[in-house]
Amino acid sequence: MDSAPAKRRKLDHSQDGAEAALESAASTGISRSRAFVLEAEELLDSVRLDYNTALQGADDLLHRIKGAVEGIKAHDPLPVREPGPFLPIAAHR
Repeated sequence: MDSAPAKRRKLDHSQDGAEAALESAASTGISRSRAFVLEAEELLDSVRLDYNTALQGADDLLHRIKGAVEGIKAHDPLPVREPGPFLPIAAHR
């Protein structure tokens, strides 16, 4: 067996877009942390949800549900021991 360890190849450590942007920001005088904050804000702006288009019609649906709930007739409370006619027969045993 060979006692010398296998040589490893050098990996290409090219910079990705975010790292390159941070480096260019640092060269222009912006601190790396500030550049990171700016990049994060830019990413958040690109993925932020527009609620007016995503939830179009939700207000109308909620108003219809509210109207249906408010339209239910009120009744007196029922004791727990007395099952009402609306419960299945199996529940009366």
